Amino acid sequence: SGTTSSSSSSSNRTLLTNAIYTPHVYARTQRRIADSFYETNGYLTERKCAALGLSRSRMEKFVKESFPNAVLLTNSIVDTNRICRPLEISIQHAVLNRSFADLKSHLPDDIAAYEDDVREIIDVHLTM
Repeated sequence: SGTTSSSSSSSNRTLLTNAIYTPHVYARTQRRIADSFYETNGYLTERKCAALGLSRSRMEKFVKESFPNAVLLTNSIVDTNRICRPLEISIQHAVLNRSFADLKSHLPDDIAAYEDDVREIIDVHLTM
């Protein structure tokens, strides 16, 4: 399953497995961009990370190390305090006015595009 690479000396054989080498400078840049986006917007989606060349596991690792209170959803990682607060205000306003609230319109478009994430935010993380 691995490939063998050898130098001129047969005793210096190196077995390479299914690993990908990522230069430290590139990894630091990825992390800085992901952290900056999350810090600015309160969320980070798999789609955004894929555009940065980050796998979901690296996305989770980066955000959890920098923002330990982040919540993992199906397709996103969010700061529930920042994402849920506008929803809570909208619900309170609707209750006081005996009307309805379009909660999806208060979410960032990147998150609103994922029905599973919207449902989880409302069903699990939205508290009054």
